[in-house]
Amino acid sequence: RIETVYSTYCLERNAGHKPHPVVRVELGGVEHMFDFSCDPIRLLKPDEREIKRTYLDGVYLNYRSGSNATHLHFKINRLQIDDPLPSCLFPVVLSPVSPPRSMVADREPVAFLELSVIMQQPPPASKQASNMIVFKYAKMLVQEFALKADMTFLGAIQQFFSQQGDRTDVWKYLETDLALAETKLAQTEAVKIARETQRHYYEDFNLGPIKMLVSFSLAHDADSEGNVIPFESSFLNLLLQSVGVVLSDQHDTIIKLQYFERSNRFMTVRQMREAAVRHYTSQVLKQFYVLILNLDVVGNPYKLANGIKEGAVDLFYEPYLGAILGPSEFVEGIGLGMRSAASHTIGGVFGVASSITASAGSALTFLSFDEEHKQKRRNEMKDKPTGVGQGLSKGIRSFGSGVFGGVTGLVTQPVQGVKRDGAKGLFTGVGRGAAGLVTKPLGGVADLASNTFEGIKGSAANETVARPTRLPRVVLADRVVRNYRTYEAEGNAVLLKLKLDNVLYSAHCFLDGGSKRCFLVTHRCLVMAEKESLVSAFEKWEVKWKHN
Repeated sequence: RIETVYSTYCLERNAGHKPHPVVRVELGGVEHMFDFSCDPIRLLKPDEREIKRTYLDGVYLNYRSGSNATHLHFKINRLQIDDPLPSCLFPVVLSPVSPPRSMVADREPVAFLELSVIMQQPPPASKQASNMIVFKYAKMLVQEFALKADMTFLGAIQQFFSQQGDRTDVWKYLETDLALAETKLAQTEAVKIARETQRHYYEDFNLGPIKMLVSFSLAHDADSEGNVIPFESSFLNLLLQSVGVVLSDQHDTIIKLQYFERSNRFMTVRQMREAAVRHYTSQVLKQFYVLILNLDVVGNPYKLANGIKEGAVDLFYEPYLGAILGPSEFVEGIGLGMRSAASHTIGGVFGVASSITASAGSALTFLSFDEEHKQKRRNEMKDKPTGVGQGLSKGIRSFGSGVFGGVTGLVTQPVQGVKRDGAKGLFTGVGRGAAGLVTKPLGGVADLASNTFEGIKGSAANETVARPTRLPRVVLADRVVRNYRTYEAEGNAVLLKLKLDNVLYSAHCFLDGGSKRCFLVTHRCLVMAEKESLVSAFEKWEVKWKHN
């Protein structure tokens, strides 16, 4: 919590603003006051003292080269990838998973990815040996991480890489083709054969085991008529339209891949690559049953069984390790073991209930045939409740939204249908309104139960939820990527909450010295927005006036 507040302070200061250096942070129900302008940081309340901040660099690289050997040591201490799309279901795509507290856990933070390589080149006794490399030591270790994606994110990535570049400079490509045509075939094949047949000696080559928690959802964007926005890949379209009804969402599917090792082998780079691909492919195929048992529609029973097993192991293993270290550690080990067993059991049971009710809510939302209601529910499901109170508050809000949407849909759906398709749309709108009158309140009941169960699970498991490190970057109408500015990102976040069509952020200003009224300038209009809320859980930005 302190690091998050301090990072926000540094970002504001680096962006040219003047944030107040004295910040209040509530820790464990006690208010603490820090002065970030001092070096080192000072704690002002409840006790006055200096605070030492220990941190690791984001990326570490050490490269040394001598006459006999080359050494490379590379570390990525922390890596997190956020999804900047406003309609995403998972705000964080990739993030490391913090290990649970244990008697044998190392208190020092570990790198997310670490690579260490020592290479030697033998004396050129022969022409073939002159290009051979001896890998004395090559190891890579990746910590446990969570990988989450939905169909909208995958479609955006696919479209980004499938875009064709500008080929207006025909002469440049023509010269490249002519130079390639003039190259002798023997020379080209000789280079290719040399690269594929050159063998290297791997004395100790090891890729560490991989454990990841995979979450996937078929949530996707749709147009105003409810049609799925097609992907450029025919395979993705076939996947979405054929098995989309059968395949359910998956959350925290545990995938474990064993280590890959080769020792004292002469192998080409191609042989090593093919061996690694075969190894990891076979590992994934062996765990195909995990994908079936982790479906939310059946309650994710594999995760429940795995959690109970881990809790039972910790119940006996932690006290044993504590007894080795000392009497006080033995007592601490008993507490850690009992806490782990209770959290895994209670969290697993309520997690199953939450998954089943969430799947029922998704099915009922799909049967409402209201794309706006689907998108609204998708936005509400982004943040999982981490406590019982938060789960109840979010569940009651979902239930109220479902009842209100079902009643008002009897009027709004026919009106929208007439605007879209005329007389034909009237009958379509009446049908959608009647379907929503039944499915939206029932979906609200399912979401009420799901959020409540999820809140109980979060309280029992005490899991750390990864959240976006910052608001998405703003790209103005000229499509030029500039330095990140927190102030612009805050204004763009307000504009996205207003849900205006075909407008891009240009500038903004918060009025009255607060954050409840905002004047926005877009590339098409001027907007005055105001935050309306009775309590903090029901905050909503509304357009007060708009001038084109």
